[in-house]
Amino acid sequence: MDAWVAALLLTGATGVATGIGEGLTDSLRSLNTRIVAYFKQKPELLADLEGAQKIGDELAVASLIKNARVHDTEFANMVEEFHDELKMWFEAQVKATPSDSQVTTASHGGAASNGSGTGKHHHRPASSIQSVCLPDLAELPINFEAMLSEVAKREEALESAGRAVKIREALAETNPAAYLPGLAGSLDNYASRLSEVGRHEEALEPAGRAVEIYEALAEANPAVYLPDLAMSLNNYADRLSEVGRHEEALEPASRAVEIRLALVKPNSAVCIRDLAISLNSYAVTLTGLGRHKETLELAGCVVKAYEALAETNPAAFLPDLAISLNNYANSLSVLGRHEEALRHLLRAKEIQDSLEV
Repeated sequence: MDAWVAALLLTGATGVATGIGEGLTDSLRSLNTRIVAYFKQKPELLADLEGAQKIGDELAVASLIKNARVHDTEFANMVEEFHDELKMWFEAQVKATPSDSQVTTASHGGAASNGSGTGKHHHRPASSIQSVCLPDLAELPINFEAMLSEVAKREEALESAGRAVKIREALAETNPAAYLPGLAGSLDNYASRLSEVGRHEEALEPAGRAVEIYEALAEANPAVYLPDLAMSLNNYADRLSEVGRHEEALEPASRAVEIRLALVKPNSAVCIRDLAISLNSYAVTLTGLGRHKETLELAGCVVKAYEALAETNPAAFLPDLAISLNNYANSLSVLGRHEEALRHLLRAKEIQDSLEV
């Protein structure tokens, strides 16, 4: 979703309203105006966006929009509403636009009429012609790196992530206060991409740097950056575990859990999900140390967390529940509790089968 907002911004904050013309709905015009007004009230974010726009870095813009959504619920809701409205508008335009075969071929094989009997091609309405550039805005995934990973082009994703780090490093040198948060996020992404292609030792350095940056940011502004620090600690622990350094991974993994526990708010799906992620990472670290009973306890907590989340939002969290049940079953099996493990595996399979229907 952030990528299409990024594309919108790179062509001008009011580009959608002016580019589509009369075809735009009133609700979309209103939402676009609200989004533009939001950025005008955020001078630091505007400075970041302008810097990324000047060098044509769509990924940097997408990351900035994503961070804004994470830290501002009102803006996140506004962007999601805009996304849904724009997608519905685009789908309506597609349905209302004749296909190429319909506009170039008459029903009896002759040339299509343009209404004047001349046999020339029928022309699409101006708003529909302009709308053909919108599929990317409505359908692009969260960011370019994730899209590449999803289609198994991991080397290209790695190159993109490395380029983003270099760009943000240059920006952070000129204005650390404005660009260090973005640099930390890029370093985390780069470490993950390195891990995906099996370059686990190389992934340690950027993952560690990201933690250092978020440590400093969280010390100055804990309300904003503690969640990012917890995420980065999780990533660093995972990278350490990948190279067999489980003892070292224990400290960042446990710290991430401590932060998540301190940040948990009752009935907050986001907080509970984040805590479940940290607990799972900690469990992986404990498994590497052979502490299987503790792993089992944590895996059970993760299952309970996703059960609660799936009860209120099954579409979003049933896949995670199935994965957590599999992990719990594996922990039971390691301890010789095979019958219990089988029950949880069967439950996970039932969930997975239901999702495929």
